[in-house]
This record gives sequence, structure tokens and C-alpha cells, in this order.
Amino acid sequence: MQKLLKTCGMNGGGGLQSNSSLKQRIKRGFTIMELVIVIAVIAVLAAVLIPTFANVIERANLSNDTGTVRNINEALLADEVLNGKAETMGDALRVAREAGYDIQKISPSADGYVYAWDDEENQFRLLENNNGNFSVYYPEGAEITADKTWVIADDDNYADFQTAGYHIFRLTESSQDVADLISGGETDYILLGNDVDISQVLSLSSELDNITMDLNGNTLNIQGDNQADALVVTSDASLTISNGNISVDGSAVEAANITVSYGGELVLDSVNLSALNSTGIYLGGDSTNAAKLTIRNSTIKAEGYVIGTNAGTPGQSVDVTIENSVIEGDSDNVGTAFFLTIPGTINMTNVSINGYLQGVVLRGGGITANLTNCSIKNDMTVNSALAWNYFLSGHSAKQWGTGNRVPLSCLTIGNDATAPGGYNTTAPSTVTLTNCTFESIGADSSGHKYMTVYIEGANSTANVTLNYDSATAASIDGTGYGLVHGANVVINGAAMADNGSDCNNIKASEH
Repeated sequence: MQKLLKTCGMNGGGGLQSNSSLKQRIKRGFTIMELVIVIAVIAVLAAVLIPTFANVIERANLSNDTGTVRNINEALLADEVLNGKAETMGDALRVAREAGYDIQKISPSADGYVYAWDDEENQFRLLENNNGNFSVYYPEGAEITADKTWVIADDDNYADFQTAGYHIFRLTESSQDVADLISGGETDYILLGNDVDISQVLSLSSELDNITMDLNGNTLNIQGDNQADALVVTSDASLTISNGNISVDGSAVEAANITVSYGGELVLDSVNLSALNSTGIYLGGDSTNAAKLTIRNSTIKAEGYVIGTNAGTPGQSVDVTIENSVIEGDSDNVGTAFFLTIPGTINMTNVSINGYLQGVVLRGGGITANLTNCSIKNDMTVNSALAWNYFLSGHSAKQWGTGNRVPLSCLTIGNDATAPGGYNTTAPSTVTLTNCTFESIGADSSGHKYMTVYIEGANSTANVTLNYDSATAASIDGTGYGLVHGANVVINGAAMADNGSDCNNIKASEH
């Protein structure tokens, strides 16, 4: 009983235990002073350790960033051995991407640092940005020169890059951004971050001296029900498009998708251009300055004229250079691959030209054309009835009609003085063929052949001169009906069968 009472806190007389006994059983807590001391110690430790931890993290990030730059630069050196030095930042980005680094989509892990490309050394740099003052962090000892440095900018760092004088690529991933940058004049360089669909006319600002759009392996889709002049390079403006695909869905086979106005310049480098339901590139305008077109390492396809002009405006001229490319009339429709109707200078090297009605038409006077290592083909087997009907419409036998209603051949040169259309008939033209090959496919049900090369002098004062070597002669002689010519023509080259104006085996309306 006594034990029970004690357990219940009562003495043997029935009373409670004293308060002092209970207090002895309660543990004492921290005083306020002790808590203050503990907090102060923790604060001191944090002040010492957090910067240390931050420095460790920053060093780790910088180590990761320098490793990225090191690996990309090794890939650039290896690619330079195989393919030569990268000529543009787009080329350098391609090499980086193939090495597993999509630079345009990643930023350095360390805060306050940016990636940049040195076009002289063909190497990337890791730059430290100290309130707009840039210095090279890696590679150690490397120097930075503003006019050799290329960067990818966003809204946060654009102003700093601009102040530093760097070449700036604006990364864009939306149709509105593309339209704004092309027409707004904010930057000279545009980098496409992904495929972009656009449904409005892109008109290059004439205030810009030069814009470069690097498609970066992506596709620019220009769509709509009525997209004639989907992309316009205005007078005195220059546009270079490289490294990707352009797909334009137009409205009519004779409506242009891309227009280069006179005095404007378009360069396509490593581009696949597909122009559906329309002409590919139209060189035209109302100025006396030449419209310039340069195509390198590209494939250009269209259902109408692939590259064409219009003789309707006097005083026009063009300057065209095409290298290592394919020009293809991808249709059984209008299908003339290269169609020139105004004075100009044409230089083609290592070009495959595939047309339907004609491969190349150099119509009128004042044309100087040099074709080297080119192949020219026309193929009317797909729809020969359409070909004849189109060709015959608008003119009678032995007359040239308007446009490309001219003798069907791989290569047609000159003009008929009686033809309508305002073509130049006063200036001579000279065409030089070096190591060129021809392929003229098809014949009608009566066995009439298509000509390989047809030449017609406009009149007695506007001769056409054709120069060719023995390799070219062998190809002309062995294809289709070979060389056929009219009056006022000068031919310089190796001997081959000269059919002259003999049209016995050709439909009368072909001559």
C-alpha cells in the first residue's frame, strides 16, 4: 500500500509530495542567452562556409564550361583538317552540334559568362562579362578582337554585345520574330532555332546593307494561298541564307516565290529550296542596277521557272553566279530550269540543270554566259502533249512566241527578230561552254526529235557567238538532234555535225 501511495505521489498520510520533489524530476531548457549564442555561432559558420560552397560550385561550373569549349575546339580542328576552316559561325555551330553540343540552345553554367566564336582562329572562347567589359577566361592567354568575335544574343545581353562591337546573331524561334528581324533592321545576323512556319510576306528592309540568316539545319516554311513574292529582297539590300531548307507553297506556276529587285542581292549557300506551285526565284525590278544572285552548294526546285526574269521593263540586267548546285524544274508543267530574257552576266560551274520544256534559255541580246562542267537536260516524256500545246500557243511555225514559247531544247540561245515581247535585239551575246554535257529526252509519235542546242541571231547587227570545247562538242553531237542554228550566228569550236537550219527531222514549229 505504501508503494502504491508513493507511486501516486502521496505520502503514507494521504498527502501529496512536495513541489520541490517534482521540480527535481523536470529537466532544465535553454536560456535565451544560450539560444542567442548558438544562433551567432551558426551565422559565423554560414558566413565562412557558404562562400566556400559557392566557390566550389562556381569552379565546378567553370570546369564544365571550359570542358565544353575544349571539346568543341578539338572538333573544329578535326573538321578543319577534313573540310577546311569554318567560314561562318553557322558552319562552326554545325560542327559543334555534330560533336554533341547545341551551342545556340545552351548557355554557360557559370553566371556572367558567355560563349563566343573567333572567326580568325576558328575557335570558341569562354568570355567573362563584367558589367559589359568582356575578357577571355578560356583558353588561357587567348585574346579577343571585336571584329573577329561572334556571339548569340538574347534580349538580356544584346546591348552589351552591341556596345562591345561584336558580330551578333539573334536567335529566333517564332514566325513573328523572323518577320520582325528581317524587316526591322535590328540586327545583321539571324539564327533559326527550330523549324518556323510563316504565313506572311517577308520583305527585307532596304535600310540594311546585309542580312545573314543561318537556318541552322532547320526549315523555313512559307505558306499561304497567295504567296507570290513570299520573300522580297528590295533594292540596295542584301540577304544571305545558309545551312537549311526553305519550302514555299505558292499560288501559280508563273508567280514568283522569291523576288530580288534590281540593285538587291540574294545569296543561297547550302540551301535546299522547294517552290511548290510557283516559280522559284525571280530577278526583277525597275532600276538600272543589276539584280545579283549567287547560289552555292544548293538544290533549287520549282514547278514553274526555277530561276527567271521578265523582259517587260527596259534597262534591266542581272549578275548570276551558280556553283556546285542543282537547278531543277520539278514538274511536267512550265518547267524551264533557267530562263533569262534580259542582258546579264552568267557564270555557272559544276551545276546540274534539269528542265522540262528547256534546260536553259538565254533569250535576247547583251548576254555573256560561261558554263563550265555543267550538265543540261530537258525531259518532255512525262507529258509531251502538254509540252507541244504550250509551246505552239501564241505563235505560228518558225516564229518565237512570248516567254519560254521558244524552240524546245536543252539550251536555247538568242531571239527571233520578229518575236513579240520587247526583248533586246541590238546587243550581241556570247556563250562559252567548257566540258559540258547534254541530255535531250523524248520524241513525239512521228519520231521528231528534240534539239540539243538551238541558236538564233536576232538580226544582222546582233549576232550570237557560241564557243565550245571538244568534250562539249562530243556531247552535243551525240544527243537528240544536236546543234541547230539560224542566221547571224558565229560558232567556234571542235568539228561536229552542223545541222544548220535543216529542220527536216524536226517539227516546223520548232525552228
